[in-house]
Amino acid sequence: MCWPRNSLGTPGDTEAALTAYEAWMRPLVDDVQSLPRGLKHFAYPQTRTGLALRHLAGKLLTSPPLRPLAAKLTQVAETGRELPEIPGGAV
Repeated sequence: MCWPRNSLGTPGDTEAALTAYEAWMRPLVDDVQSLPRGLKHFAYPQTRTGLALRHLAGKLLTSPPLRPLAAKLTQVAETGRELPEIPGGAV
């Protein structure tokens, strides 16, 4: 396996491969980098009550009737861009 490869397929050009990866990923990362207001306090409760509430919310959101809503709320990145082609079909 020759990883990383740049967009031209040159094996071993780590600098070019990382630059291409950064260029492709940066818009996705920027889109999801900041947390919605209040999520940090919910995700990392500081009290037993907060922990109990987060646990209850987790159980509710993963229950069969609310799973579709939870899936929509937790979708982190959306893009219409195709993944870059890997020359030679290497994985």
